[in-house]
Amino acid sequence: MEIVIDGIPIAVEKKRIKNIYLRIRPDGTVHLSAPRGMSEAAIRAFARSRAGWIQQHLQRLQPPPPPPQYVSGEALLLWGEPYPLRVVPGDGRGAAVLREGTLFLYAGPESTRQERQAAVKSWYREQLLSAIPSVRQACEAIVGQRAAEVRVRDMRTRWGTCSVARRRIWLSLQLVQKPPACLRCVMTHELIHLLEPSHSPRFWTLMDRFCPDWREVHRLLGGPHAK
Repeated sequence: MEIVIDGIPIAVEKKRIKNIYLRIRPDGTVHLSAPRGMSEAAIRAFARSRAGWIQQHLQRLQPPPPPPQYVSGEALLLWGEPYPLRVVPGDGRGAAVLREGTLFLYAGPESTRQERQAAVKSWYREQLLSAIPSVRQACEAIVGQRAAEVRVRDMRTRWGTCSVARRRIWLSLQLVQKPPACLRCVMTHELIHLLEPSHSPRFWTLMDRFCPDWREVHRLLGGPHAK
């Protein structure tokens, strides 16, 4: 028997067991073992509840994309949309400007990849910092909690983190490359930690209340996760 959840085929096998088990094999195939008496509707409901987890694990099996070289012709993401990059001669430390649908990177002719990357990251930071205040205000109103401060850090393993004692939230610089809904979801996630520090059942109940589309947004995020 096979079911398809969010476009993912799942091989289902009924066995003489008491609990339901879900596993992903190294080849990327998804297998589910269920008790013999469990209905197909119940199996589908369980698989659907684990769709986010399945997506995350499948993404981890995919080889990571090659890092950008910051040369003309590449496309860089801003809020989930790709913009063609054009490198033009410039002086100083380099700067990036988005104009008429093209990201212009002004860099010296002898600039290194690291120097061009630093210029793009500086521009990314500006874009994220300018977007945070309105999203923060909206999310704080929904959750009913205020953070003492929100900072940005170039994190690779987390989308966000919260120091509950200091009421300080850190957001990953990588969020600026994701669709806007991701920033809203991660901000909400971290604010909820001010109500519930751990990822307890109560935490996820609050996520359902304050950010009902979080499962869909988590599929867009993949990679690092909020804490």
